[in-house]
Amino acid sequence: QPPVQQTDLSESQLRSFAKVYVQIEKILKTYEPQLKQAKTPEEGQQIQNEQASKIQQALTQGGVDAQNFHRIVQIANADDGLRTKIIAFIDEEKQKS
Repeated sequence: QPPVQQTDLSESQLRSFAKVYVQIEKILKTYEPQLKQAKTPEEGQQIQNEQASKIQQALTQGGVDAQNFHRIVQIANADDGLRTKIIAFIDEEKQKS
């Protein structure tokens, strides 16, 4: 699969990505301890389903679909300049919340 060019990503898309990224990070931090403490596989599955639902909700509210979210992650992993820009936006978002 050829590398994707960043030229089709606007600053507003990157800011939306950063906002959603911070929300997803918080969701994961909330649910990870619960997953580790699950007493049965069923309980673990229920927690995972709830976590997935919250992540989907964050994506929807942020106006970013899962496919686009993952695409931006892939582009950022291949482009140091873009990754630096995204990290700056993520840091801004973390300071807001």
